[in-house]
Amino acid sequence: MWFIKIRNLLLANIITLSIPSILFLGISGCVAKTETAAREISSSTPVTKNTVKVTEKKTSNTTNKTQNKVKTSELAIEQKFPMGINLSSDVSWSRSKMWINIAKSARDWGYVDKPYQPNPDLKLSAQGYPLSDAGLFFEGYEYQPGVWQFSYQGSGEISFTAGGSLIEVNRRADGTVRGTFDRSAKMRADGSLIPVHLMLKNIDPNNPPSNLKIVAAGYDLDSDAIYTQEFLNFIKPFKILRYMDLMETNESTIKTWGDRLKPNAPGKGVAFEDLIALSNITNKEAWITLPHLADDEYIRQTARLFAQQYNPNLNLYLENSNELWNRSFSQSRDFHASTIDKLMREEGLSPAAATAKVEKEGITQKAVVDRLCHISNIFRQEFGTKADKIKPVLAGQAANSWHIKKGLEHLAATGQQENCNLDGIAIAPYLNTQYGPEFNPTSVDEVFEEMEAYYQARVKPWITEHAQLAKQYNLKLYAYEGGQHLNGENALDIKIAAQNDPRMGTLLKDYFCFWQDSGGEDFVFFSSINDHSKYGHWGLKTSINEGETVKHRAVMDMLKPGSCL
Repeated sequence: MWFIKIRNLLLANIITLSIPSILFLGISGCVAKTETAAREISSSTPVTKNTVKVTEKKTSNTTNKTQNKVKTSELAIEQKFPMGINLSSDVSWSRSKMWINIAKSARDWGYVDKPYQPNPDLKLSAQGYPLSDAGLFFEGYEYQPGVWQFSYQGSGEISFTAGGSLIEVNRRADGTVRGTFDRSAKMRADGSLIPVHLMLKNIDPNNPPSNLKIVAAGYDLDSDAIYTQEFLNFIKPFKILRYMDLMETNESTIKTWGDRLKPNAPGKGVAFEDLIALSNITNKEAWITLPHLADDEYIRQTARLFAQQYNPNLNLYLENSNELWNRSFSQSRDFHASTIDKLMREEGLSPAAATAKVEKEGITQKAVVDRLCHISNIFRQEFGTKADKIKPVLAGQAANSWHIKKGLEHLAATGQQENCNLDGIAIAPYLNTQYGPEFNPTSVDEVFEEMEAYYQARVKPWITEHAQLAKQYNLKLYAYEGGQHLNGENALDIKIAAQNDPRMGTLLKDYFCFWQDSGGEDFVFFSSINDHSKYGHWGLKTSINEGETVKHRAVMDMLKPGSCL
């Protein structure tokens, strides 16, 4: 099942009971795709201590404020804006054109007669391949139709229907099966290519298929390359790659190491080996979001894999799941419920009493910190002499600093920072309007009037408040996500038109510079490639093959030295 995250401002009243008056200001976060849709700073002074130190708040006059701003701008002359990117979900209908091996983007294994429908009862091998007859569904958008090649090892007779038809197949003496099929150029009513149905029948469970590879016309079936050059070129300018969506973090049910997506197997999500390879190939720092249900063995095996394979010169950012403050996600509801259950067991409280205590004392927020530090400790153990590369980040809600405040108070009170080494706090300070998804503009002019008002009245104060909070605790401030946040089905054509209006670029650049001048550090934009829909307009582009867009140009301009002068 595909879950949709709709950032409905009305959800704010269930996030916390502590400060309800400001929660209505908005919920920021990321959106998971559905089949019909693409789916919030420290001082600029480097942190050199490993302890959380609460510094005295100092008043500063206008002259000092001006001097600080000048220093930041002078720094910008020599340094690029520290921009990262959230990479969009690896779904079958993706237009990111990420893989050489298109099988990696296929959906979970399904039924032979309905490959598009995942089969929950299908037994899989340790490598993630079916032990009985199964089907596979993939689109391969943005790749050229024509003669495509495939190969796999093991048993199973292959065939294609819908957007594919078998041309030839040969089984070699070593058990390798190779062949070709015609990837049709026929279109559906919406103008997209007809999906391909792949079937594997007569599978021997003692010799199941494995290592399925499918390459489009113009690609080498025998190449060891993992990613297309177009995709690598797209992410080349960025500093950090946040893998939240590629890890399928939202609504994750992963508990054990055995639950993880296996390398070289089809299915939603991306294997850690491939994420590590992407960071290594591109020399980009990884930001990973560990599943909320994952046990210690899963965390340790993940940490060990990164310690063994990840470029030791790169920082590794760790986040405890994604948006554990946001009850629209199952991970937030699960985490909140677990703290209530724990109180009921340990203190003998009724559900109502336990819930009231959790809300009043911010116990869930404290638990978020405890788990983040636990994860950090395991990673630091596995990284050994390279433990300084582990950068735990405490993420919270931009519109309500209470979540991060309670976490930091708990971190200081329990003395965990010596082993936790919390690197920073992070928010997602999205540019929206006060109306959220109900916004029903009558013109593009109205869109920018409302977005500018929201930016001035809400986003800037959020950034300023969290910059001061980060400085108070001697931490950095990151944006784990950010960008424009228009969504909702009202006036969809107007909202789409606003995405490529020059004023969107102007607003984004002012927003980025305010972030930098306020002391904000790495800003991880959301997101890379996503189409327009009522669920949002998140992508810098709607397709890897799309020409230049206003949002992409604004971000690229920020990466030029002196962009905020």
